[in-house]
Amino acid sequence: MRRRFKVIALTLITIVAIVVTWRTVVRMYPLRFHDRHTHCIKQTGLGLRMYSGDHGGQFPNSANGYGDALLLLAPYIGSNSLELLTGPGYDTRVFDEARSNNHDVAEQECGRVYVQGLSESNAPDIVILFDRLATHGADHGPLWGQLGREMLFVDGHMEFVAESNWSSIVTAQVARLVEAGLSAETAKWYYAQEPKHVVQGWRALFSGP
Repeated sequence: MRRRFKVIALTLITIVAIVVTWRTVVRMYPLRFHDRHTHCIKQTGLGLRMYSGDHGGQFPNSANGYGDALLLLAPYIGSNSLELLTGPGYDTRVFDEARSNNHDVAEQECGRVYVQGLSESNAPDIVILFDRLATHGADHGPLWGQLGREMLFVDGHMEFVAESNWSSIVTAQVARLVEAGLSAETAKWYYAQEPKHVVQGWRALFSGP
């Protein structure tokens, strides 16, 4: 009986040690251990296409900022799927609060940067939506994947770009936006967006202080 108790006690101690260690690792490396397939940019792209289909080929636009423009997609992606409007390292808090309190969506709180003023008539190789924060594998890559971001293009296709190549992508996309009619200042502003916070990943298992 005493031996069985020791085995049970040792097993419980081992489990607790593993959970505590794993939780510590997750919190130390939030850019690697984040919720995957939660912010599917491909599905967001489908929402954008449906929206443009109902609005003469125009993608969402709001004078109050691109956060409010993204929220216009809610009816097209499902009111319970607001995760699709944000990106890895972020959650839906800013969109939930905006809907509950009827106020604007703060752009700096959005997990993805959305380029306004585009339509289906623009060049297909222009990026219309991209991750604000570089994470390992982004939303679709493996846990130990390369540090990088996902981008959605005007034609609806998605690409992952390694962070090591990000500066060249920015240069090319700023030039493409200027060709599309945006001012150089506005085009550069979209790509100068800095991450504001990082949400801990795997929230259901590692919630709490």
